[in-house]
Amino acid sequence: MSNKVLIYGATSAIAQATARLWAAAGDPLFLVARDGRKLQQVADDLKIRGAARIETRIQEATDLAAHDPLVEEAWQAFKGLDLALVAQGFYPDPQRCLEDPQLMRQALEVNALSVFSLVNALARRFASRKAGSIVVLGAPAGEQGQGEDYVHGASKVAVDVFLEGTRRRLAPAGVHVMTVKPSRTASPLRGAGDPGLFAHRPSRVARDIALAVLKRQPICFSPGYRRWWS
Repeated sequence: MSNKVLIYGATSAIAQATARLWAAAGDPLFLVARDGRKLQQVADDLKIRGAARIETRIQEATDLAAHDPLVEEAWQAFKGLDLALVAQGFYPDPQRCLEDPQLMRQALEVNALSVFSLVNALARRFASRKAGSIVVLGAPAGEQGQGEDYVHGASKVAVDVFLEGTRRRLAPAGVHVMTVKPSRTASPLRGAGDPGLFAHRPSRVARDIALAVLKRQPICFSPGYRRWWS
């Protein structure tokens, strides 16, 4: 049976890789991103890969007031949703972020506040039907402050705590809330630099996400062995 899926931040590397798995399964996909050109390229690729239906919308993650109407639009378009992947992210230069309050604010708005807003909008609807999965991309940065990278880490800690509370609140309604904690991944998010010898492919993380959704895990570590040393 296919799942009706909303993907926010659909042009991220991990979101694209995960969407390809769901498209191959014939799932209808509602894709949202801020860059219309990239979003259309992603949509065209997923259509070729087998998605039963694709809808696209352009939106800035920081436009918090627009989140609830967008989720409602997706809900009405697909007559309900089974699964949502929240994958937007912003990784500014750590040193610049410490020196520029506006950049720091933007990082917190994209990485934390926009996630809170979207998850709340999704939670209300999933709770009403007592089913569904809400999946959010987290990061190892949410586990400890490292070097100068602690602004990004602080935003991820906030998301972890928010999702834990949401998970507990929605559990009686049968709604699954999952935090994804991937290791360093080869992704454009951190710029054009070398991701490192031990960076994992987005496709690896995508497979772990898809399996963890089926198992309804509260936290998805990717690769799985990270749970033992995180």
